[in-house]
Amino acid sequence: MPAKLKPNYDEAKKIAKKVLEDNFVLEPAVPVFDIARNYVANIYLADFGDRDDVCGFIDFEDDSIVVNQDHSESRMAFTVAHELGHKLLHSEWLKEDPNRSIMLRRPLGGEIDPREQEANAFAAELLVPLKMLEKYRHLAISRLAQLFGVSEEVIGYRLKAIK
Repeated sequence: MPAKLKPNYDEAKKIAKKVLEDNFVLEPAVPVFDIARNYVANIYLADFGDRDDVCGFIDFEDDSIVVNQDHSESRMAFTVAHELGHKLLHSEWLKEDPNRSIMLRRPLGGEIDPREQEANAFAAELLVPLKMLEKYRHLAISRLAQLFGVSEEVIGYRLKAIK
């Protein structure tokens, strides 16, 4: 992909919305592990030792998502959603070089690769659909994070999208 290519956020969000529709998700919290199991054979929690910066990856040979078991539940949920986004959006690109699929821990908005940005947009839309967030936006950020099963950082990021 040429460096000047920009992420296709609209496509990522469209696919996330379709996944929600296809799985009949109408209210938070989105059961991301259950949803992902409809698209991959397995989800494994693994010990990455002292590599706390590795969140997880998708393994196409095993048709699985592998997640760092030492991360918080909300971080693991985001990782599963992110890797599912890669499977649905970038399969061919990732199959060319499996090392591309390793998700490292970075702050939201800190990713520069367009495919990673798309996978993050997919994950954000899947876990915190704006339509659902609108319904509950009167709640405190901490309560929203709890309701949606994500970090307060993700909620803050998503709230900016509806202002």
